[in-house]
Amino acid sequence: MNDDEKDMSFSLSSKSGNILPGASETITVTYTPSMPGSATCTKYNISILGGNNLNLSCMGQSLVNDVCLSSKSIHFGEVQLESTTNRLLNVVNDSDQPTTFQFYSDKTNIFAFSKTEGIIKPHSTARIIIEFYP
Repeated sequence: MNDDEKDMSFSLSSKSGNILPGASETITVTYTPSMPGSATCTKYNISILGGNNLNLSCMGQSLVNDVCLSSKSIHFGEVQLESTTNRLLNVVNDSDQPTTFQFYSDKTNIFAFSKTEGIIKPHSTARIIIEFYP
């Protein structure tokens, strides 16, 4: 069996071998998508020594993790000079799989995150405290 070697999302348990007359062979196709929410299709050509060719098409679609933030914006209101205030931001994972998160923040800015990266278990929430230093 051969494919176009372009899509690495699909793998086969065997790409060559001999099958005796009247026998059968099982080939397992594994789909491992590299990006959530993607759909892909790969075609395999099965060449047989007797001259016959068979075509096999494999299609797969990956699910998107259902992850969201508790708010699209955070308002700190009026903060007195030389005092700090904080707000809570929830990262909610409503999917059946664990997911990762990461916040990018300049270390010299006036905001600090209690946690900038981590893994959230399925159907759970990560609570992030954001502090504001005026």
